[in-house]
Amino acid sequence: MDGIIAILGFWVFWIAWLLKKPLMAYIEQNKVVNKDVSTLSERVAQLEGSIVTMGKDIQEVKDTSEFAHKLLIDSAQQIADAHKLLTNNAQQMADASKFVTTVQKEIAKGVVTISAPPPEQPKLLTTSTCLIDDLGKVTGDGTIRFERVLPARIERVWQYLTASDCLPQWLAAGTIEQRFGGKVELNFKADETPDKAHCVLDHNIHGRVTFIEPLRTLSYSWIDPASNLESNVSFQVSTQGDQTAVVLTHSQVPSDRLHEFLACWHTHFDILKARLTDSVAPVFSKRFKEVLQTYVAVVATTVFITTAAAAPAMASTSNEAYQEIQTARSHALSKYDALAREADDLKKQIAELKRDASSEAARAEDRLGKQLDEDNRDLTNLDHEIKDLDKALN
Repeated sequence: MDGIIAILGFWVFWIAWLLKKPLMAYIEQNKVVNKDVSTLSERVAQLEGSIVTMGKDIQEVKDTSEFAHKLLIDSAQQIADAHKLLTNNAQQMADASKFVTTVQKEIAKGVVTISAPPPEQPKLLTTSTCLIDDLGKVTGDGTIRFERVLPARIERVWQYLTASDCLPQWLAAGTIEQRFGGKVELNFKADETPDKAHCVLDHNIHGRVTFIEPLRTLSYSWIDPASNLESNVSFQVSTQGDQTAVVLTHSQVPSDRLHEFLACWHTHFDILKARLTDSVAPVFSKRFKEVLQTYVAVVATTVFITTAAAAPAMASTSNEAYQEIQTARSHALSKYDALAREADDLKKQIAELKRDASSEAARAEDRLGKQLDEDNRDLTNLDHEIKDLDKALN
């Protein structure tokens, strides 16, 4: 048994020794292959990373190129515009130089004389806004006129001209009945509004609505019992884009108080503009004093020019013709008052008939309505006639 084991061990040793070299060669070959595969995988991964990075770089280059192209186009356009501007400036400078040369030649010949520029007009108020367009004007004997463009829609402006809750915010506490013949009550009492103590509008004013067309025209009489003043006020409004044009006419104002009424209305309009823009309104007494002296000059200049222009006409007008016009005006005023009272009565009768649902009441209401329309037309015609007579007297 021991011999057999020895023989088997001998042959196993020889077989192992014979297979040693091929086995070692095979093992070494497998190690090299595995090492190459691992290295190749690493290189592939690095190459993929490089490709991704290169793609990003290419995209950035593309974006940069597009931006640069747009920038070049814009720059070229700006250069073209600048060149055009320089060309225009050069042409204007050449024209100006030519004009200066021509003027110098004319001055040398004595054809042109140079005078000093007119003195700069003083600013009316201590504001940065030019107010020359806001000034009121004297358009006739005892008539003043304001034209303003207010920064609000016509509905809101009309509310400030008529509504009892808006009137105190810029004019005076009171009410205006929005109908023909409606009562007008305005309280300008100085003891209730001490800031207005230096203004002529410091009494209780009452009157009647003589004409009204909503969102267009409002006219009413202006009666001041304290000063025995009877005059007329008219507002005309119209849309001007998002703003509202307002024309105020105040007629039959005493000539010695024109400047005061102008200054008062100017101040009231400034306050109204501030209310409409939700800004701080000026102090009444301060603004009134600022504009008063300006209107003293305006009225003095207007009176001088009007007197100089009207002197020849007045010289040729006989006293008899003047008296005839005055008489016709008195008759027209009387007729106007009578028609106004009649129109008021007709409105009351129509209001009573509307409560009656009978057919007879409807016919009577229709008849009275036609009569009221005729009276209103006659009143409008009389109003124009009275204004024409006023102009003739002036």
